[in-house]
Amino acid sequence: SVAGFRNTIAAMDTGDTVRLLVSRDGDRLQMEAEVGEQPGEAPAAQGVEQAPIRTDTGWTLADLDERTAASLGSEGPGVVVASTDQGGAADRSGLVRGDIIVEVDREPVSSVDEARRLVSASGGGVLLLVWRGGHTIFILLELG
Repeated sequence: SVAGFRNTIAAMDTGDTVRLLVSRDGDRLQMEAEVGEQPGEAPAAQGVEQAPIRTDTGWTLADLDERTAASLGSEGPGVVVASTDQGGAADRSGLVRGDIIVEVDREPVSSVDEARRLVSASGGGVLLLVWRGGHTIFILLELG
């Protein structure tokens, strides 16, 4: 599926080489391509150590550095969603790469460690205040 292809490519690192089988005008072509950044896509967590939080969240978060915050138009604090697993809790809740989580259960967060602590202390669901594209929205992350 298109979503499966997108998520497979998104899970790769920039600069990785991928082999593709492409159907064009009825012909099948094999080619290699180098994975790059999507135009307009936030350079989420480039050069920043990423730390997974709870295996049932289905995401990887990274500390928000000044460069990433500026590229996303954020003034800050928060943690950035570096990736989400297809079909995982974060994906199902609508979180996307480049979202900035500002609060977890109404508690401000400024580091992955803070987010980890607050998410781990939660029950079956976590209320997130998310900054996306100049607006803040609330997202309920339902955990298994």
